[in-house]
Amino acid sequence: MKVYLLIAVIAAMLAIACEMADDVKTQFPLNDSEQSESTEETPKSEGETSSNDHPDVTTATPEPESSAQADEDSPLSSGLSIGGFPSLRLTTDPGADQDPAWDPRDTTIAFMTSKPNALERPFDIGSVSRNGADLTTMAIGPNSGIGIAGELAWVGTTGKLMTNERVGIHSYMTFDTDQAPFTRTTNGDDDAFTRNLIIPGGQGGDGLSVSRDGGTVMWMIRNSHDPSSYVVEVRIAEIASLTGQSANEAGRVLFTHSAATDGPDFNRGFGLSPDGEEFVVSLKSGDGYDLFLMDSATGAEIAQLTNIGASAGEYNLYPEISPDGDWVAFSSQSDSNARADIAVVMTNGTTFAKVTDTEDVSEMRPSWSPEGMEVAYQGQDYSEADPNWDIYRVPVFGGASARLP
Repeated sequence: MKVYLLIAVIAAMLAIACEMADDVKTQFPLNDSEQSESTEETPKSEGETSSNDHPDVTTATPEPESSAQADEDSPLSSGLSIGGFPSLRLTTDPGADQDPAWDPRDTTIAFMTSKPNALERPFDIGSVSRNGADLTTMAIGPNSGIGIAGELAWVGTTGKLMTNERVGIHSYMTFDTDQAPFTRTTNGDDDAFTRNLIIPGGQGGDGLSVSRDGGTVMWMIRNSHDPSSYVVEVRIAEIASLTGQSANEAGRVLFTHSAATDGPDFNRGFGLSPDGEEFVVSLKSGDGYDLFLMDSATGAEIAQLTNIGASAGEYNLYPEISPDGDWVAFSSQSDSNARADIAVVMTNGTTFAKVTDTEDVSEMRPSWSPEGMEVAYQGQDYSEADPNWDIYRVPVFGGASARLP
């Protein structure tokens, strides 16, 4: 009897030990050797995809160590992935459509559009909805200069759109889109356009960003068109303070670049944070360009977000910060002659990932959707007989929003 009792006790102890081992396995991930032996594929939920579904697009895997990914509001906290989703072409004009700006209020995407059958300036202001419908020209300007559309930036949720215009006096203007469709014939203020800044003769303006709250604006101005001698200034101001002053005197200087002392390679785009307190800028770095997070009050560097410009000569250009302030979308190309893809990186410098990876299409100047799940961008498809710039849209994060249109 004692022997049978002893055997029963030992059997019970072994059963408990097995249950504890099973519990441990469910609480901790497999180690590397166990993962390599596990060949079972997790089924994909509806709307999800992988690089095998789209062979010409690479799906990047987020870095699990990033503390920001644990944020309850982060798309990655819901198990979504980055990139690897099909793009939707929104325009197919015979002319050029460039520099999309997604309205923070709704599905409208504004963009620069050339005159019919033209491939360059002067530009008018066009718009299209996120599914490619409602394609229209919101404002038409004279057939002179660069036209009424340069860089475009929405002023918060006011329905007003800032633009770099030159049909007479070179200016930064604000267009009231509630007046669309509108034909502009005057040089100065009219029923739809209001002058914010005057760009002195010869001092081209090649950059513009407005904070998502509509309070702050950054712009760039240079003192000539001679790359060997110009001095470039990036300035910042409250939009409400701009009433037609000179663009090289209004606001305050964030940083200056002198071609004579700093070389000919100035910044390649900048974007303000939603509250205007920080900005990301593309600066020369080694043989390429990298992205840097800067303080708007002082112009001081907070963090370097990419280093592949310095280490591999890549060009990381035209950054725009997401509505939640956590992500930066930008154009990324392996060198100055390569075709660009859209990529993202977090504002804490982690989780660099490609959103698109297309051999035949050059993709540039991303603009975030209001909810921060998609971007619009300008793309040029070199597989076509006559490639020209058009407007596209692509999901950044996988899930329901990845279903197009």
